[in-house]
Amino acid sequence: MDVGFERPGIKVVFANEVMKEAAQTYILIDFRAFYGLDKFSLKQIDQYVWQIGKDYFPKNYGKKVFCL
Repeated sequence: MDVGFERPGIKVVFANEVMKEAAQTYILIDFRAFYGLDKFSLKQIDQYVWQIGKDYFPKNYGKKVFCL
């Protein structure tokens, strides 16, 4: 659960959300360096990986069953 607060014009999100976004950025940076894709921006690589992922993963994973 993210811990934070919001007020008009101000949103503060604490470590876990910030750390998640930073980790995702570093993954893309490493991916770009490993495959020699330096001429592409992180945004372009992110969009490409997203499109490829749509081909490999189903749109939904079937009906969810909840047990109480």
